Amino acid sequence: MNNTIMLIPIGYDVGLTTISLGLIKSIKEKNCSSIFLKPFLIKKNKENSSLTTLIIKQNKLSATINSILINKITDLKIKKNFSDFIEKIYEKYRNNKTKKKFFLIEGIEENKYLDNTNIELNLKIANEIKTNVIFVTDFKKNNSNHIEEKIDYINNIIQNNNKIKVQALVINKINNPNNIKNLINNNKNKKIKISNFINKIQKLSICKNISFIPWNIQLFSISLKKICSILHIKKMNIKNINLISINSITISENEKIPLNHACQMNTLFILDLKNRIHINDLCKKLNESVILLLNTNKRNSLYIQHYYFKKFNKNPSFLYSEMNTPELISKLKNIKLKKINLNTIRIKNIKKNISIYLQKIVHINNTKKNKTLPFKFSAIEFKYFLKKICSNLKKTILYTEGEEKKIIQSANICTKKNIASCILLGDPNKIYKTASTMNISINKRIKIINPNVIRKKYITRLIQLRKHKGMNIEKANHYIKNNMVLSTLMLENNEIDGIVAGIKQTTANTLIPPFQLIKKNKENSLISSIFFMLFKEKVLIFADCAINISPNEYQLAEIAIQSANTAKKFKITPIIAMISYSTGNSGKGCSVEIIKKSIQIVKKSHPDIIIEGPIQYDAAINYEIGKIKIPHSLVSGKATIFIFPDLNTGNVVYKAVQQSNNLISIGPIIQGLKKPVNDLSRGSSIQDIVYTTAITVIQSYLN
Repeated sequence: MNNTIMLIPIGYDVGLTTISLGLIKSIKEKNCSSIFLKPFLIKKNKENSSLTTLIIKQNKLSATINSILINKITDLKIKKNFSDFIEKIYEKYRNNKTKKKFFLIEGIEENKYLDNTNIELNLKIANEIKTNVIFVTDFKKNNSNHIEEKIDYINNIIQNNNKIKVQALVINKINNPNNIKNLINNNKNKKIKISNFINKIQKLSICKNISFIPWNIQLFSISLKKICSILHIKKMNIKNINLISINSITISENEKIPLNHACQMNTLFILDLKNRIHINDLCKKLNESVILLLNTNKRNSLYIQHYYFKKFNKNPSFLYSEMNTPELISKLKNIKLKKINLNTIRIKNIKKNISIYLQKIVHINNTKKNKTLPFKFSAIEFKYFLKKICSNLKKTILYTEGEEKKIIQSANICTKKNIASCILLGDPNKIYKTASTMNISINKRIKIINPNVIRKKYITRLIQLRKHKGMNIEKANHYIKNNMVLSTLMLENNEIDGIVAGIKQTTANTLIPPFQLIKKNKENSLISSIFFMLFKEKVLIFADCAINISPNEYQLAEIAIQSANTAKKFKITPIIAMISYSTGNSGKGCSVEIIKKSIQIVKKSHPDIIIEGPIQYDAAINYEIGKIKIPHSLVSGKATIFIFPDLNTGNVVYKAVQQSNNLISIGPIIQGLKKPVNDLSRGSSIQDIVYTTAITVIQSYLN
C-alpha cells in the first residue's frame, strides 16, 4: 500500500481541516512523521497559507510544502492549464517524498465558481501521483435522502475511475447543528440514531472502509466578539473579549431558570429579567466562566451587578442588550458555525477527538517494493525523470532556428526549469520582435548569437573537415551560410553540447551536415531515429520513423539493437516487437522474411535482448489480442520498443498514434552520431521541443 493519501472533499465545507489534523495525529501515533501539501493557494491570501497549512505550521504538527500560487480560483477551471498544474504538483510531490515520511495531500474544496472542476482536478492529481484516496463528505442536513445522494455520487466516481485507489470514506459532522440556533438549550434538535445510519450507509457504499465522525460541540465555537457585533450588545465588566469563545447558549425565558447550565464553561447565559425572582438561585450556582447577557438597559444592569453579584461575592463577565428575548433568539439563529478557532488547546482537542475515528483507515506500509518486477514509467514520471537529470548536468543546447515562435517559448521554459543553458541562433532584433508580439520576456540567461557575425570564424575548419570532398574557400563561403552547417561546426568544436533543429526544415536538411561533419560512432554502420511516445500510463519507443527508408535485415537488426541500448540508458526495459502485417507464420512476403532474418541476427549478437516477430501492432500492444494471435508470447501486451519494417509504416503509425491520442512524442531522437543532434517534426508542440531538448542534454552526457 502506498504511504500517500489524498483527501478528496465531496460537498462544501465538509470539515477538511479537522480531518487533516486528525490524520496527522493518527500517522504520528503509528510512529511515522508526515508531510502536508495543499495544492493551490490564491495569491491574494494574506497569510500565504491555507487554513490547514497555517494551523500545521503554527503548531509544528508536520512538515509542509508551499502551495502553487494562482491568481484566482477560476484559473482552475481552464482545462488547458490542467497538465501544467498537475505537473507542478507532481514535481512538488516527488521532490519532497521520502520513504520514511507519510505524504498527505488535502484536495481542492468545492466552490461555487468551479462547477465540479475541483472533483475532476482532484481525481487527475490522485491518478498521476498514484496516491490512495480518502473521500470526505458530511451529514450536515441530517437528512437521509441528502446523504444517499452523496453516497450515490461517490459510488459513480469510484465506478467511472477504476484506476483510483480508494482507501476509505469519511462521513463527517453527523448530527451537526449547522447553525447556532441548535446550540440553544431550549431548541429540540432532531438527531438521527447513529447505529441505524451506519448500517444503512454500509449497505449503500461501494467503499466498505468507512469512518463515521459525530459532530462534537467541544471542537467548535463562535467568538463572543462576533456575537456582540451581530447583536449590537453593550459590554460591561468583561476583559479579553477577543479570546473568549462560546460553545453553548442558555436562555432563561421561562419562569424557571435552568441552573444546571449556569455552571458550564464557555456558555452564554441569556437572562430574561422577568425571572428576577430566581436571580438569587442563579448567583449561588454561577460559574464565573459563564458570560451573562441581560436583556435590559444599562441602569438595570448596574443594579443587578451591585445588588445581586456583590451580595454573593460574584464577579462574572456580563453584557446587556435592550432587545427582548425573542429578538435576540431570532438574530442568533442566523449565525452560522463555520470556522474553527485557532486556539492551541482547541487544536489539541480536534486532533485527539478526530484521530480516534481515523485509526482504522490509516495504514503505514513498511514492506519493500518487489524489485523483480520491471519498472514502468508513466508519462508524467518520465517527464519528471528527464527534468531531474537535466537539472544536474548543466549542458548547453543550441537551437538552430532561434527566430521561430515555438523555439523562443521552448527555450524560455527550458531555461526556467534548468533543463539546459539555451542558445538561440538568429538575428537578435527579429528574435526580440517575435517575443514582443507574443508578450514574452526572453529569459536573461538565454544567449542569442547572430550567425552573420560568427560565420567567417569557421571557414578554415570547414575546409579541413571536407577537403577530401573538394571543399575550398569559395565553396566553404557558400556552405557556411546554412545555419545547420554553422551549428554543426560549433558542436564539432565543443562550444555547445547538442543541437535541436528541424521545426522549419526537412529531416534531410537537419541531418546531412551532422552526418558529414560529426559522423557516426565507429560501432554503428548507420544512424537511425526513435520517438519516445508518452502514453498516460507508459512510455514506448517507436523506430525508425524518420531516416531509413527501406532497411534490409542487417539494418533492421541494427536499428533494433540501437533502440534497445537507448531504452536502457533511459531506464526503459527493452522488450522488442518487430512490427509487420503478419503475426507469427500467418502471412508471407518479402518484408516478413526480412523481419525473421533480422530477429536471428539480433538474437545471435545480443542473446539477452527480448525480441519477437513478425507481430502485428494490435497483438504487440494489447495482451488480450496477443494471447489469441500468439499464445505464450513474451512480448504481446508488454512490448516497450516497436520496430517498423520501413519508413513509410513507421512515420504513418507514429503520427496516427500521436494525433489520435494527443500524445507528447519526443523526437526524432537520432541514434548513432558521435554527438547529439536531434530533429524536430515540423508539427512539434512546445512540449515536444522541451523534452527533445531534455533528451539531447542527457545524450550529450552519456556520449
